[in-house]
Amino acid sequence: DTALIVSCPSQCWAAMSRTALRGAWRGARSALGPSTPAWAVGRHCGVRAAAEELPWPLPARRGASSAASSSTATSETTFAILSILEEREAADAPERAPDTSSTTGRVMSSSGGLLRISVSGGVAVGGAVELPEGLGFVIRYDKHGALVALAAGKAPRNGDEVRLVGTLAAGKWPAAEGGRASFLSVPELLQTGEGRSVLSMPAMPAIPRRRPVTRRLPSGLAAAESLLPLGEGHRVAFVGPPTTGKTTAASMLIHSQAPDTAIVYAAQRPRARLEQQLGPGALENPNLRVIYSDPTTDPVGARYLLPLYAMQLASRLRAEHRHVLLILDDMVALSQAAAELGSPPLGAPHVAAAALDAAGNVADAEGVRALSVVTLLDFDPDDGDLHPTLRNLWRSMEQSLDVCFNFDLRLAADGMLPAIDVEQLLACGPAPVYQAALFKRLRGELLRSLMTDRDRRERMEVGGQLGLHKEPQDQEDLGSARVARALLAHTAARPLPELAIVLTAALVYHFPQYGRKPSRTAVGSFQDAIVALVRDGYPRLWETLLDCRSLTDAQAAETLQQLGGVLLQHRFDFQLTCPER
Repeated sequence: DTALIVSCPSQCWAAMSRTALRGAWRGARSALGPSTPAWAVGRHCGVRAAAEELPWPLPARRGASSAASSSTATSETTFAILSILEEREAADAPERAPDTSSTTGRVMSSSGGLLRISVSGGVAVGGAVELPEGLGFVIRYDKHGALVALAAGKAPRNGDEVRLVGTLAAGKWPAAEGGRASFLSVPELLQTGEGRSVLSMPAMPAIPRRRPVTRRLPSGLAAAESLLPLGEGHRVAFVGPPTTGKTTAASMLIHSQAPDTAIVYAAQRPRARLEQQLGPGALENPNLRVIYSDPTTDPVGARYLLPLYAMQLASRLRAEHRHVLLILDDMVALSQAAAELGSPPLGAPHVAAAALDAAGNVADAEGVRALSVVTLLDFDPDDGDLHPTLRNLWRSMEQSLDVCFNFDLRLAADGMLPAIDVEQLLACGPAPVYQAALFKRLRGELLRSLMTDRDRRERMEVGGQLGLHKEPQDQEDLGSARVARALLAHTAARPLPELAIVLTAALVYHFPQYGRKPSRTAVGSFQDAIVALVRDGYPRLWETLLDCRSLTDAQAAETLQQLGGVLLQHRFDFQLTCPER
C-alpha cells in the first residue's frame, strides 16, 4: 500500500480501506493493461471514486501545486494519506487485545523484576498479567512462553499461577486534589481491560494540520528569555552532566506557566523529594500533574512505563486545553530501565523520538492547540567516552529538537546554577517574532557583549601561550564580564520585568572586583537589590516594565534608556559595583 501511495502522491486514498484500495488497484490494472503507468492507474481509480461521491483528490497544501512537483509536497501528501488511513482503520476496527479470558500460565523463573511464564492460550505484547500479589505486562514471547516485566507488587514464586487479563490500558488519570497539584505513581496508574494499550505511541499530527510557532512559552530563565526564547509547541532539551541545575530549570519553567496551561511532569524520584524540588508555588497549581516512579521501591516495569503514561496523559489533555507542557525528567532513566528489560517492546530512542515528534501546534475545529515537550538528559553529548546506549539515544533526539540548552559542569562548580552555557547560544540566529521589542534590543546588546568577552578571552589565552604580557585593563574587563555572566544565573523563576532589570544591569555596570569570583549568595542579593530599587523607587518605570510585551520598538528604546540611567545613578550603592578599597 505504501509503494502504491508513493507512486501516486497526488491522489487521495482516504475514503478507501486498505482492502478496498488493493481491489481498486488490481481492477484498474486489469482494465487498463499491465503496461499502463502508475499515474494512469491512479487517475482511473480517482474517476471511479468520484462516481461513488468519495473525496478525491486530497486538498492541496497552501502554496503547493496540485501536481506535487516537489519532493517536500510529495512527502507531505504521502504522510497525510497514511495518517488518514490509520485514523479510519482505527475507527473501523478499534484496538483489541487477543481473547485472554481463559489464558492462564505458571511462573517458570523470575529474576530482577522479569518473569518467564508458560502460557496455554492467546498472548500479545503489552498484555496485562495478573500475579498473585502484583501486576505485570508481556514484553515479548516465543514458542517456549512469555517474558513478563513486573510493574507493581511483589514478584511471584516459581510455580505460581498467573492469568492474562487483557491489555495494560492507559485509562486512569490523576485529577485535581482540592485546587492543588496531583501526584500519582505508576503502580497507581496501572489498569487492565480492553482499549488502547499504554505501549501504543500517540499518533504524530498530520502535516497539513500543523501550524507555526507564534506564541511565547514563558521560562523564567534569563539566558533563555534574552538569547533564545521558547515558544509554545517547541521541542526542547536540557542536556548536561548531573548536578548542573537541569531540574531547577525545569522547576522554574513550571512556575512561569500561565494558569490555563496544563503541565505533565514525569520523574523517577520519591514523592517527598519531588515536592521539595518543585516548591510550594508549583504545588498550588491545580493544572500540574506529576507522574512519578520511586526507583528505590518500584520494579523495573514501572520505571519503564513512566514516560509512556506521561505521553498518553499529555495527548489526552491536548484535546481539552489550548496548551500542554510535557516535561520528561529524565530520559537517561528510561534508557537504563529499557536496558534492564533486555529487549523491550519500545526502545528508549523510539520513545524519545515519538515524544518529540508529537509536539507542535495543531489546528482543529476549535482553533490551534499546542503541545510543548521538554526532555532532560543527564550526560554530556560531547563526551568521547559516552556509553553507546546513551549516544544512540542522543542521536535519535538531536535531529528533532528545536532548542537545546547545554549545561556546563564548570559553571556549576563556580556556583552558577542553572549552569546554562551561553557560549552555545551565541549563534542563535534572528530573534523570533514572539519576542518582545524590549527584549529584542537587550538581546542584540547582550550578544555583542558576550562575543566581545569571548574574543578577549581567546586573545588572552593565545597571548599567555606565547608569553605575552597581560594588560591590567584586559584582566579587569575579563573579571567584570565574569560577574556579568553570573547575573544570567538565578535559582528562582523571574518574570519579564525583573529579568529586564537584571539584564540591563549586566550591560551597563562595571564590576571592578575581578580578583574574586562572586558567591552565589552575593549574586542573588545583588539581583534582588536592583529589582527592589526600581520597583520601590521608580513606580512609573516599573509600571512600564510590567507592560513590556506591548511596547513598540521606539518605546522599548526609550524605556531601556531610562532604566540604564536609573541604574547608573545608583552604581555605587551595591557591594559588587563598588571599587575595592
